[in-house]
Amino acid sequence: MKKKYKVMLFVLFCLLSVCLYYNSGYYIRTHEWKHSQKSSFGDWIEFDDTLYSLKWRTVYKKDKAVGKIIFCFESYLIVYVSEDDVGIGYYYKKKKQQVKKGIT
Repeated sequence: MKKKYKVMLFVLFCLLSVCLYYNSGYYIRTHEWKHSQKSSFGDWIEFDDTLYSLKWRTVYKKDKAVGKIIFCFESYLIVYVSEDDVGIGYYYKKKKQQVKKGIT
């Protein structure tokens, strides 16, 4: 009986760890996000450029708060847009585009 609880506790710990990682600022900042549906504060979001930044759970566009992150899981980002188009918005993860070097 105790072994069953230990296994269940370990599985819950692993699931919680995965959810915390996917919702971390590090994970969200290291990916690019493309608008999918509903409300939006930008069609393509990159947090490593000067236009968008992320502090805690708040998204800033040129130092003005435009939304809050509600939840992120692997490829999907759910945000609350607090500017012009108020409401819930959905984004999906895009791979960073690599610049191809031409042969000279």
